[in-house]
Amino acid sequence: MVTTSLSLSNALSNYTSSLLNKSNGTSSQATSATSDDSVVQAALAKALAGSTTTSSTNSSTKLTVARQHLNLLQQSLAKDIKSALSKAGQTLTGTVDFSLSSDGKLSVSGNEQDKAHINALLANDKSIPSLATRLTNLNKQAQAFDRQNVQTNAAMVAARQAGKGTQNLVSLYQSIMASQSASTAIFSVSDKTSQVAFSGAVETKA
Repeated sequence: MVTTSLSLSNALSNYTSSLLNKSNGTSSQATSATSDDSVVQAALAKALAGSTTTSSTNSSTKLTVARQHLNLLQQSLAKDIKSALSKAGQTLTGTVDFSLSSDGKLSVSGNEQDKAHINALLANDKSIPSLATRLTNLNKQAQAFDRQNVQTNAAMVAARQAGKGTQNLVSLYQSIMASQSASTAIFSVSDKTSQVAFSGAVETKA
């Protein structure tokens, strides 16, 4: 049974779970604690009103740490990619973008020469873990960071609306979370720089 003593993160997590269950057409009653919107909405409103400062501070700290970790990963990966290209007597003439397609496969974009060099590099790479695996994992971690960023922003916006009614709160949080699907993590590398950015609903550099 959901109670009004739930923390902000638990309330948001439970409500998000209920949304996911509905979107997936799940009819199971195993998640009865989150299947009753009225109960979840009340818990969410209470949590938002009572623990906004603490939750926002904790979430901000976690995001800062995650962003720093993401930056270290992308810098290390960019260095190794450029080093491998250099050993092959090649350099990037432009910017190459790495992202994940809708089916989770690594996608490479850039000018034809750079793409040919990168694809050849990935095909012949013998490192463990491979560069392709590291690129895929980096993009997955970037997407996870982006989702957490959206959740935190949604909670903060909803918290500011806490005095305007539960339904408005939940609708606003749901709307912001729904926009996450339009956001794509992109790892970009050039001869001089590298970065992780996001195209779509949320735009931020790591």
